[in-house]
Amino acid sequence: MNFKRISHRLFFRISLCELKRLQSSLSTSNSKIQIPARIKRGPTDILQALDSTIPEDYSRISSVYHDDPYLIPVRKTFYYTYGLSYESGKKTAMWIHKKHSNLFPKHLSEPAIDAFQPPVQYTDKDQVSEEILLQVISQRRISDALDIYKLLETNVSNQAKQALLELLCFYNDKNSEVNKLIFEQWCATAKKKYIMWHSAEINELYQFLKKQDPLTAAAAHNAMICGLAKYLRVDEAMTLYHNCKQKNVPFNVTTYNYVLRILPKTFNHLNNVQFVLDILREMNEKKIKPNVNTLNAALKVVTAVAGTKKIVDFLFGEFERINIKFSLATYYYRLRMYSSKDKAACEELMEILRMLKDKSFTVQDWEDNLFFGQAMHLAGRWYDKKAAGLINDLLLTGNNRVFISNSSIENNYYIKYISILLWTSTVKEFFDHYEKIVPSLYVPQISLLWKILNSIQCNKTGVEAKYLLRLWSDINIFSANSTELMCNCIQLMKIDTLPPCSPLRTAFVDAALSCWNTIKKQLGRKENFKPLNTDVIAHIALMLLQGKHIEEAIEVLTIIINQPDMFILKMSEQQVNELFDTFMSEQCITGALLALECASNLGFQNVIEMGTKLNNLPELTSVERNKLLDLIGLKTLDTLDTPESS
Repeated sequence: MNFKRISHRLFFRISLCELKRLQSSLSTSNSKIQIPARIKRGPTDILQALDSTIPEDYSRISSVYHDDPYLIPVRKTFYYTYGLSYESGKKTAMWIHKKHSNLFPKHLSEPAIDAFQPPVQYTDKDQVSEEILLQVISQRRISDALDIYKLLETNVSNQAKQALLELLCFYNDKNSEVNKLIFEQWCATAKKKYIMWHSAEINELYQFLKKQDPLTAAAAHNAMICGLAKYLRVDEAMTLYHNCKQKNVPFNVTTYNYVLRILPKTFNHLNNVQFVLDILREMNEKKIKPNVNTLNAALKVVTAVAGTKKIVDFLFGEFERINIKFSLATYYYRLRMYSSKDKAACEELMEILRMLKDKSFTVQDWEDNLFFGQAMHLAGRWYDKKAAGLINDLLLTGNNRVFISNSSIENNYYIKYISILLWTSTVKEFFDHYEKIVPSLYVPQISLLWKILNSIQCNKTGVEAKYLLRLWSDINIFSANSTELMCNCIQLMKIDTLPPCSPLRTAFVDAALSCWNTIKKQLGRKENFKPLNTDVIAHIALMLLQGKHIEEAIEVLTIIINQPDMFILKMSEQQVNELFDTFMSEQCITGALLALECASNLGFQNVIEMGTKLNNLPELTSVERNKLLDLIGLKTLDTLDTPESS
């Protein structure tokens, strides 16, 4: 009862305090209730917030390969193969969904999702209307749009015909109808070829629309000029542009942009800069506000001509004055104005990087993805580590990695970046950066691994064993077909320099064994095998011996002796002596005889000394004695058996 009484009093006191606090706050605050402005949230904002709480994992790989742990790629080429195979299944499903829509009679989603619905086959006039035509045009479904247009027997408004003309002018090549998936686009390195596949339909629409009222005709002329320019029919586009200009046909900003884009492909190169200035002056007189694509198209022409820095500065100033937000392509053209040997290029690059620090960009121009490669190229020309670091920091800011848009751009960028780090950093500093890049951001090519290995070989201060092991791991995973590269990495591993209790000793021996197994597989193919130096193979044999893999070491020397055409004889006398002494210490006469045979084949002078040591062994069998006899000859062996020699 006392406890209840105390609890009741305590509760009463707390409630009274809370009431007084509430009354005090109400008396001091405004009578109006202020509701904070609602923050607009995207559907994935909460996921991004949760993702930001997870520490960066530099050993991760793309989720494309996580469906089956047995399909995680272990070779550079497998990344492409597996990725394309992954998307091939999706494309097959999409094809079946489109061609065999009768197999999907029920709704595949609830509520219905348009992408999951079987596509409608337009075969009857009752199925179509102008509204459906406009909807299909907005979805860029070229074939369906043409089918509907034919079913309507061209009885549609001029606005619908103009929309169809613009669709065909801008998106009528075959590649536009193929729904390329992300990884397929990533692997596509060939330059896209634009071909107008619907020229007859375009001409029919254009001939009709240009005879209508002036506004309709002007829109048709603008669309036609843009279409011809996009598909690089330069002469036709420029002829139509000049004809329309003589007739005072009004142009829109997109038409001016396309005309500027094709100027470098015309034959009158000398007057291009003046032509650009005339177009910009004309746009200003007609009150047509340019955009960032106008600036980029103008810069593309102007920066290709030497001695135009003042014009470039003028363009930047004018477009900045009218509040045009620059894209990365804008800065790319400014950097392209300089020669890579010009020191001013480095100063300009640093000024741009300081200006762009911590900024995230969106794609505004299809040439935006050229900026990072050009910037890193200039940083690499002067081996400027600070500039390279700023460029990479900018790439990792926000969503800027979208500008590394395909595998070719990625390779060029990271090869240059890693090369700069390689030549301007200590081994420790380099591998600190390297471990953050590989494999989470980039999988290195064989040429880059060779460059790293050669740099380590030239390092005179010594390299920590753990870095060699990391490099070996990447070579073994991403470039296991390059036997020569693997052997050169193994040759840098020195077990003798490691402490007796170091776990790296076992790791080095395992690496040597793995390398030897790879060499054996390559030897089996023979036709594609590049001969290896025997000094590398001898080093592998010695490592195997130090790791107590005696049978494998014997196998190594046996293959060297039995298949001399597969190797280049470069084994040193010191290596042979080490092999012989190690075999003797392990009491392995077979291995010692093989080392003796190598010495004999190479013509080393210590053959008799080796033979003496073997001949004095009491456990030497008759078979082994006969082998020794074959190697050093009967006369020499008899001399070794005399009391004087003993």
